[in-house]
Amino acid sequence: AANRGRAAMVRAQWASVEELRRSLPLVAKVLGQIIAERRRQGVALFRKFVKAREGARYG
Repeated sequence: AANRGRAAMVRAQWASVEELRRSLPLVAKVLGQIIAERRRQGVALFRKFVKAREGARYG
């Protein structure tokens, strides 16, 4: 009903909804950057583990 304009909302509530709608893309972008960084850190840690394990096997 709110999406169709049938819910009785005051202007302040609509302003809050619009502010949230405008900020969500930025939040999604920041979360994507955080996830990508954690993934890079995880890959680096895994590579370090594999290298140490191979060194122990052949060393």
